[in-house]
Amino acid sequence: MEKILAFAYTGNTSSMAYNWIYNPDYLKALAANHSLLFQPLNPEDYVKSEKSFLAYPDMKVGDLSAEGDILKWLVDALKDNPDLTAKEYQNLVFDRVKPGGRYIGYAESYARALVFNKIAKLHKLDVTPLPMDDDQMVGFMPYIAVKALGLSLDKAFELAQAFTHLEVYQDYFQLFDDLFEALNEHPMQAAIKKVIAAGTPVSERFQKALVEPTETFITETVNTACHIADAVPLVFHILAQTNSFEDALHMNAWIGGASADRGTLIGALYHTVGTLPENAPKI
Repeated sequence: MEKILAFAYTGNTSSMAYNWIYNPDYLKALAANHSLLFQPLNPEDYVKSEKSFLAYPDMKVGDLSAEGDILKWLVDALKDNPDLTAKEYQNLVFDRVKPGGRYIGYAESYARALVFNKIAKLHKLDVTPLPMDDDQMVGFMPYIAVKALGLSLDKAFELAQAFTHLEVYQDYFQLFDDLFEALNEHPMQAAIKKVIAAGTPVSERFQKALVEPTETFITETVNTACHIADAVPLVFHILAQTNSFEDALHMNAWIGGASADRGTLIGALYHTVGTLPENAPKI
């Protein structure tokens, strides 16, 4: 089952050079001249696109986003201890992203909240802890990790609660499992239609994912940021609009926004029926 990790990491790193560029017209123009996949960073793209946030200025081809790195840390920890708790998962992330830690990269809001709370507690500061109620794609890293290692969905949600208490993550985990089941009998596009017809979280957005043109879908129904109520329907839209893993990554890259973390999920969902791009770096 560790094939899921190769696909997830490949999906994550595929668009890192354009991650968090929120200008699909600019990215689509670039894609008309060269592939956007597995490219070295050109900081000028972030300037020229205007709508962007350069979070990884030292990015090299093959590097992962913060959530991709967290997935790797979590997998390694679960291999050593399948009974890893959410608290231990928090400590694992904290030890790397805290001031002076080993991680070199961007600390997202959930990581900053974790660091604030733990340092405040360590120094016995009289401050209100920041809520750990994240609704971003990091909540799916435990799902991918437990699928890779043959652990349970209950374990995935237990670990997801390190950064969130939103129960909807359990519904998404089941949705992904339902898609894997459908892929045993159907190609990707038909499997997507089957699971959406059976019912999903934020169901109206998933229904529109099947019928709206991409430009309309990403401007009127969802956005291209990290929040799961937008990101997951957009992932399903991409899967429904393309015919291979590589095609899905190309589309994901030019759509822009949180493309690296969406790519992680695209890879995980494609791992049973897809083929890795020939030029994908080994991670």
